[in-house]
Amino acid sequence: MPNDINAIIFDIGNVLADWDPRVPLEGLFPQEQIEAFFADSAFDEFDFAMDGDTPLDEARDAFAARHPDHLDMLDTIVESYDKTIVGPVPGMTELVERLAACKSVQIFGLSNWWESTFHLVLEKVPSVHLLQEIVVSGFEGLTKPDPAIYQLAIDRFGVTPSHTLFVDDRAINTQAAAVLGFRTHLFTDATALNEVLEQLGLNG
Repeated sequence: MPNDINAIIFDIGNVLADWDPRVPLEGLFPQEQIEAFFADSAFDEFDFAMDGDTPLDEARDAFAARHPDHLDMLDTIVESYDKTIVGPVPGMTELVERLAACKSVQIFGLSNWWESTFHLVLEKVPSVHLLQEIVVSGFEGLTKPDPAIYQLAIDRFGVTPSHTLFVDDRAINTQAAAVLGFRTHLFTDATALNEVLEQLGLNG
């Protein structure tokens, strides 16, 4: 991988912030019921709608129409959303701190996240404050993998995709970024990302 990267754009959920929507349900519902909720319900659709700035009542009504038996679990997640943010992803705080001190690279964020809960990320994941600027879907009404939100990030951050590494934990999002010319890394953990950064000469 050529080491001409001068910018890195990080996803936040499960890249910088350890996000687990099961946590608010644990201890309140049987484990098999929790697993059935995520397997059978439209939680992903609800979450994606919220990422795109759909009003909560509207997204909840759509969920309730399809899965009324799961509505109590959905409400528990919404009401205790702060518990879904477990904290920083292991190793990523140190990694971002090193990059923030590196004068040869700029660091940004591009995240699908609800507008109404993004303040919780800022409270629980200090490394997010080190990003120079962040595009959050819930504030923009656009969501990955829509090319429009990547273009918004390009314009707002002033980056050149071919000289920018885009880091995300979902293949559909890295694939969309690659189409626009970004270098990409499908995130699994800090160790693997550190190896990529070492190849690029960007590990502090």
